[in-house]
Amino acid sequence: MSAKHYSLKPTARALTPTGGFLKGFAFSLNPYIGCAFGDGGGCPYCYVRMLPIARVESGSWGTWVIAKSNLAERLEVELAALEKKGRLAETTIFMSSATDPYQGIERRLGLTRAALEVFERHPIRRILIQTRSPLIEHDIEIIRALGNRAIVSLTLETDDDNVRRANGARSKALGMRELYAKHGYEEWFRPGAERDLIDAMRSRLGDERVLISRAGFSAV
Repeated sequence: MSAKHYSLKPTARALTPTGGFLKGFAFSLNPYIGCAFGDGGGCPYCYVRMLPIARVESGSWGTWVIAKSNLAERLEVELAALEKKGRLAETTIFMSSATDPYQGIERRLGLTRAALEVFERHPIRRILIQTRSPLIEHDIEIIRALGNRAIVSLTLETDDDNVRRANGARSKALGMRELYAKHGYEEWFRPGAERDLIDAMRSRLGDERVLISRAGFSAV
């Protein structure tokens, strides 16, 4: 496994205007450049590793991360400017389009957490947080405080270790069968159980809060 390289650099701006498959959002917000998930090219399904941004640093994708050291300060300025123009209440932001906002170094730097705290002070229409990392649990209270302005999109690739080894980033074994059994959900460890999960979520949360769509992120 390759060594990971981390660096800190200031950024000229926090928000980037979007388009394409993110046309439903006004801006994207990337606290980091690069990604340290995976090795030898990162996750094979990741589209970012084929983009020019994946070559701004030497080393293969999945081995380096640049942290935007002044992200919160820039975000505060830019949201204040949108507020002054009367656009804040209609602003939608996707975090993140070219990295995972919960890189391992987030545990120490807290750049994503600081950005969420800025959104508490400058409430926008919607912030969608896309991650595959359990580190997001550390910020649950802040996300809860944002109410229905925040949506979490959590990537759950598989609960099958054979699939993980074939297609996912190099990471430790899932141990999912044992985890299911530990919590009394053995019957959920089977193909098709996702439909039962969707029904259970809808019965608990309401149909309008559980969205199943092929339209991608723009559906939200």
